[in-house]
Amino acid sequence: MDDELCLSLTLSKQEKLESLVNELKMLESYYNELNSRENMISKAIADNNTTLESIKALPEKSDSEMLIPIGAGILVRVNSYTPDKFALSVGANIVVERDKNGTINFLEERNKEIEKALTNIGTQKNELANKINAQRLEANNLVAELKTG
Repeated sequence: MDDELCLSLTLSKQEKLESLVNELKMLESYYNELNSRENMISKAIADNNTTLESIKALPEKSDSEMLIPIGAGILVRVNSYTPDKFALSVGANIVVERDKNGTINFLEERNKEIEKALTNIGTQKNELANKINAQRLEANNLVAELKTG
């Protein structure tokens, strides 16, 4: 009877270990997904900051020439521009026109929202890392128990 009980406990521990390993794989996959999101958001912040600095650096009026990228490595030569209005894409193929200060405010607000998302992802990653570490410890303990068996 003791042998049957021991075998049953060993199977139970093995099943628990398999379950932990499967859950760890899922958690690690989700952690990697959060890393990808974090990288995308960091790039969006960098892009936003570059745009913001570029707009702030534009002179009020210029008779000089400017090259504007339109995509695929193509630039359009523009002479005598006055950057008093900007077209802002706000999503869903909707574009609104704002003056320089309105555009700067829009970008600063967007930055705040993006940084909140980045902070939330960081918090999720920390919680997930703690859970992963706890489950790894539990799995390692189960393996040690099964070895000593």
